[in-house]
Amino acid sequence: MKLIHIKDISPFFCFFSIAFLFALLFSTDNAQAAVGAGGALPYETWLVNLRNSVTGPVAFTLSIVGIVVAGGILIFGGELNAFFRTLIFRVLGS
Repeated sequence: MKLIHIKDISPFFCFFSIAFLFALLFSTDNAQAAVGAGGALPYETWLVNLRNSVTGPVAFTLSIVGIVVAGGILIFGGELNAFFRTLIFRVLGS
């Protein structure tokens, strides 16, 4: 097999140059593709607000209130059937 020789440029230099360019092309960061696509969706703002509500201090407060209420139901609940009592134990144990 005869390789093409172009004006004093070795075929190995051409091969490694092309391989280097492909490596640069496929190793770019995914964030560069998303630079121009942010903030234009109509439902994005309420999704961000929902995420902040679920992960912030409101969620922590609601979880503490839920634990206290579940413990109160177990202590002062009176007659609970076995399924409901087991369900509360599972929730408090997790």
